[in-house]
Amino acid sequence: MTPIQRHALALRQRLGSAPRLLLTVMTSTSLALTATTLLTACQEQSPQATEVEAQPPHPENTSSSTDSDRTLAQQKTVIAEINGFPIDQDELDQKIRFQLHDLEWQAYQLRLNALQHLVKQEYAGDQQTPPQVTHQLTPPIPPLTQLPKSAVATNGENSAPITISVFCSFQSPHCKRMQPVYQQLEKQHPGQLKFEHFDYPLSFHRYARPAANAARCANQQGKFWEFSAALYSYQDDLNDARYRSIAQQLNIDTPEFQHCISTLQHREAIEQDIALGESLSLSNVPITFVNGFYVKGPVSLATLNFYTDYALTHLTEDKAPPTQTIAKTTLPLRLMAVNLASNSAQSSVVIEHIATKEQLLFQTNQAIEFAQQTFEAPLISAIEAQRILLNYRGRQEYLALTNIHAKSSNDAQLTASFGSASTSISANDLEGSAKNNTEDPWTLHPNRRFNEGNRELPVSTITPLSRDWLDQQLMNQSELEKHFEPAGHQVEGHALLKLHEISQQEFYQTLGLKEGDVVLRVNDQWVHDGQNSLWDTLSQQAEVSIQLMRKGLPVRYDFSIQ
Repeated sequence: MTPIQRHALALRQRLGSAPRLLLTVMTSTSLALTATTLLTACQEQSPQATEVEAQPPHPENTSSSTDSDRTLAQQKTVIAEINGFPIDQDELDQKIRFQLHDLEWQAYQLRLNALQHLVKQEYAGDQQTPPQVTHQLTPPIPPLTQLPKSAVATNGENSAPITISVFCSFQSPHCKRMQPVYQQLEKQHPGQLKFEHFDYPLSFHRYARPAANAARCANQQGKFWEFSAALYSYQDDLNDARYRSIAQQLNIDTPEFQHCISTLQHREAIEQDIALGESLSLSNVPITFVNGFYVKGPVSLATLNFYTDYALTHLTEDKAPPTQTIAKTTLPLRLMAVNLASNSAQSSVVIEHIATKEQLLFQTNQAIEFAQQTFEAPLISAIEAQRILLNYRGRQEYLALTNIHAKSSNDAQLTASFGSASTSISANDLEGSAKNNTEDPWTLHPNRRFNEGNRELPVSTITPLSRDWLDQQLMNQSELEKHFEPAGHQVEGHALLKLHEISQQEFYQTLGLKEGDVVLRVNDQWVHDGQNSLWDTLSQQAEVSIQLMRKGLPVRYDFSIQ
């Protein structure tokens, strides 16, 4: 058998031909080139791929042999023939469905960028007649894939109608970046989501496989998600000593756990996850599946919200969500800015009355009232990174963050409609949005923090800490305090504090702090030689945020004490 014949046979087998069909290949140069091109486009499929194949999108792809099906088969798009046997485009596209969707997504983003630049060029200088533009650009719907159940315990209610399946690597900074986004998504859909994890360490992530094994060892004791959060927090320090340190403060540092990490007990299960990802031709992490809908790469909360809402609307009646989806408010209000504090009670927002242009500052559990107001005052029930939740006449509604820099009523406005949602932005924001719209492509505006001028860092990951372990450590507070010394900078007339000789200190190592770190703030309070609120905050608060300076760069650690 010639090389071309062997290639053609392998191609046909991957496209689902019966084993008894042993075909020879015509020797024409054009057909040989066609077969070679198809082989290049199709990636090798592992045996697991058949377990997670998406259902064919068209009825003609079913295996029925009725006359109707044969008629439909004749209508397929044939893109090649091997010895007279047709190669169907639908069959071929099914094998590369994710890559084709990625191309459609890029085309959508290019069109959206072009629209933004058009508005910028045509109307940015016209301050008298701001345009009102609606568009019909819609993001492509990704392929639907049925995944096997993860071997790791799920996070969320088993009855939740939406499953968020995540392929990630504990050494990937992009996966770390997505953790707070997943947490915000869960908060915005209470009771509707459950998360499952698949390990997909990339070839150059040399520490990711042992870290994945350690997380599965913690899973045996019901601590997978807490342990995973800590792994992302200490991403630059993944080793057995770190795994045991995390396990100790989570009260799972048992002989069973130590044996599990030293023998790489879950190596085979991790390799099975990797084989599954390869069978799906997944590339870089993270990859998220929202009820089977494929979402590539690190994306914004708005992106995941869109696909989550889309999945919810396509549930069958017997799988309807247990809680009602929160509707967007129709009140004449605009959320201009969000200032998130580590203590949620201290978070604040700037809201504008659209009709009067009055802007006021509000906090959680405060009624929204303006001087000239013709509607009943709604109550702010929660403040989130990109929206606020309102209690209005007994109903739950939300107001999304938009138009952050619109200080003047003369700014040109672009209104972008998508389904039932619409968003307004200032034309002055278009240039920055065009550069960054890969994360939030349909809202046409960059979501910036209200207090970014203060350089407050956003939450990256939240590490769980055991209250019992922490209380035991704080019994040696007087010894721990000796590792603070004055730094060369001052704030509020006092010297900042720097850590020294902590490399052998379990307390500081567990928190992720390092030699020479200058601790700046703990839960919105400055730390200096006049006050050090670290100890009281750790002993009294359930949520703790530490901001510090490390080698000239700001670093933030967040902890949930349980």
